[in-house]
Amino acid sequence: MLPQTPPVPAVHPALAAAGRCFAPVTASERTMPRSRSSASRLSSHMMDLGVHAPLVIANRLSRMALAGPQPSARDRREFERMVSEKWFASQESAVAMGASLLRMQQDLVLAAMRACTTAPFARGGWMEAWSWQERLMSMAADGLAPLRSKAVANARRLRGPAGRR
Repeated sequence: MLPQTPPVPAVHPALAAAGRCFAPVTASERTMPRSRSSASRLSSHMMDLGVHAPLVIANRLSRMALAGPQPSARDRREFERMVSEKWFASQESAVAMGASLLRMQQDLVLAAMRACTTAPFARGGWMEAWSWQERLMSMAADGLAPLRSKAVANARRLRGPAGRR
């Protein structure tokens, strides 16, 4: 026996008269649990990158300049680490953004299927209240998270023991 689908809520006459053919989705009905908005997460990641990345770049460039044409073994390890970290962080970022994009595609397909099986413009159809813009910001924040964590960790590590708190 197939599970019963819940009845489609009727559009309130006042909403229909005002030209709003869908009922608003309440916070408890959202599909994504949110502890922090995606815009807040994205701006926080961008701010951290904007602060820490120049510090790391300045430290490493000055280290390269001081090392000259014959860098020490420690400097060579740091320069090799710099290259490999960038590659791994970009791969982590691509995987995080790909996973987020896959979730968005699945949600879009489910929304299309709901729209075909429920009354047009009813709650859960094409006119879902949570915005795709929020999802795109979440995807960007997911993509920046690995880059941000590497930049912050490098800034802390390169500060040395005197700069640590």
